[in-house]
Amino acid sequence: MRRYNFIVERGLSVRPIQSYSGPGARFETWLLWLVGVFLRPFAYRGIGTLSRHLGRRAFRAQNHVVVPLFRKSLIDIELGDYYWSRLLFADFEYEPEVARVLAAYLKPDSVFLDLGANIGYWSIFASEIIADPKRIVTVEGGHLTFERLSRNAAINHHPFTAIHGAVAARAGETVSFVTEGGHAGARIAGSDERFKDTQRTETVATCSIDALMAAIETTKETPVVIKLDVEGAEVPALMGAKETLRRTGILIIYEDHGADRDCTVSRHVIEDMGFDVYMIDGGGPPVKATLDAIAASKTDPLKGYNFVAVPPGAEFSLD
Repeated sequence: MRRYNFIVERGLSVRPIQSYSGPGARFETWLLWLVGVFLRPFAYRGIGTLSRHLGRRAFRAQNHVVVPLFRKSLIDIELGDYYWSRLLFADFEYEPEVARVLAAYLKPDSVFLDLGANIGYWSIFASEIIADPKRIVTVEGGHLTFERLSRNAAINHHPFTAIHGAVAARAGETVSFVTEGGHAGARIAGSDERFKDTQRTETVATCSIDALMAAIETTKETPVVIKLDVEGAEVPALMGAKETLRRTGILIIYEDHGADRDCTVSRHVIEDMGFDVYMIDGGGPPVKATLDAIAASKTDPLKGYNFVAVPPGAEFSLD
């Protein structure tokens, strides 16, 4: 408690720890909090690098803690995780543009598909709005990440349906799934020669959006929200959604990576699907986007950019 008060007295907003995996996790948490005092003015840039270094050098990579999340949920985070260790800080905002959209469009009777769910952050968010776990379907391909996703489902009393699989154009097949380089970049290997080494891949069964939706009891009026972040496999995933895309009440939040100057995913959504695309970054009103505007918005080749797609002519606003 003395350490916690020392941090709080210096103006740092931290999440109270519900449980630690051991004494090493306690000390590692304290160290990350202490460095956060100095990195807070820079939106905690550098915390991820430090946590990864500590996890490899000074501490066990599997050190983890459980912290409160949103209004009534919990999340288990590994302290050596470059991507999620920033959740130690209560004022760190993860993809606030996505949070705005989900808060506006998820309803108690919605279906939410969290495709490429990682450790389940957005499924946990949805579970505070949608009470039926059958209506929140969470898909993750990497087996180690899926174990962490399952852990987060368990500590929240299984508020969503977790599926270990890779989202693809067809269900019931198997693909090579790349896990090297961390969970944030895990993806289907496809025909890329770099990933022919079986030590860098694992075999995963495929599922399709249409197959996932067919297993959920819905009506034509049921609102469907899809969060699609499958690291370059977005187009095949959307090709497996022919029936789902005929619904009028569908909204898709998808990622188009900054390194893709051709805007492959957005081009497919606009030209092949005929959907309207909106830019949602910046906190202001959403702006209907052209391919040129999407390309111009990609100022960081290392970042994934989130966009919203809706059927042609459908109203989309965040008022």
